Amino acid sequence: MRELFDDNEIVIVESVRGLTEAIERFKADPETRARMSEAAYKRVLSEHTYEHRMKRALVCLGLNATEAVIHAAMPTIADLRAAAYGDSEMQSFLTQFDDTALARLTDLVARIPAGQRDLTRAELIIMLMHEFRQWGVEKSAIR
Repeated sequence: MRELFDDNEIVIVESVRGLTEAIERFKADPETRARMSEAAYKRVLSEHTYEHRMKRALVCLGLNATEAVIHAAMPTIADLRAAAYGDSEMQSFLTQFDDTALARLTDLVARIPAGQRDLTRAELIIMLMHEFRQWGVEKSAIR
């Protein structure tokens, strides 16, 4: 843990007595406890998520971590077409894309004509998904 966090982020104890003393010290000092908790939380989000671990593992394997993670996590247009089996309207919308392209909401939304006509059900679904994702990013619920 000493290699992963600074002294202003965590307290490491070596004994039960040390643990008891640390508990008493932080019970009496909620401001320091909150400051350390916030610093540790920020460090975890910036350096110690599963995404960070996977990228590091991929680099150790000699792979480009960023590209490998993006491609592994994001479906292609062909994946969307398969998922939309039986939905002819969505299938029709997706025909304007290369099947091997990554299925990015921003790319899908960019192909929806703005204000020229009523949107199709498929286009409305994509717009709703895009808006929901933007809301989640704004609220820090998703990246």
